[in-house]
Amino acid sequence: MQRRVVAIALVAVSCLAIADRQGSAGPWTIESALKSSGLSHSRTGTDAYVVVFAASKTRDVESWPITVRSVAGGDWVLVFATLLRSASGEFDDEVLERALIHNARAAGSKFSLDAETGDLDIQYEIPLVALTPELLRLIINDVAVTCDEQYRPFQDLAN
Repeated sequence: MQRRVVAIALVAVSCLAIADRQGSAGPWTIESALKSSGLSHSRTGTDAYVVVFAASKTRDVESWPITVRSVAGGDWVLVFATLLRSASGEFDDEVLERALIHNARAAGSKFSLDAETGDLDIQYEIPLVALTPELLRLIINDVAVTCDEQYRPFQDLAN
């Protein structure tokens, strides 16, 4: 229920952001939204940043590095973290099935397979035009919380 409320809040904030943006001088950039969000972050490349969240529900992981970067020619913002690394680039069917079930049931952050590394990521994508510091902070937090909540069940399946 809590994730559904967060997702509804994110949609509402997105709609307000788009409406507000129509009357403003210009859209937020990832960098300006991160600076205004109050989150501590580091630049990792052109239009790419990392925000580190402390893990709280597992002893195996100390922190979740959340990457924020532009995609699709700069028109979209991708927020993601790697939940599980794959040495072979593949996961068992049980892991993939659980990810698909999560994606079908949960609002907000979704599982994805990284096409380059084969890792299992948690991600969220939004159009740049909808970006605000508040929305970005909510999305980054949602990715971190999803990592924290889903790590142990997925780690158990992967081993």
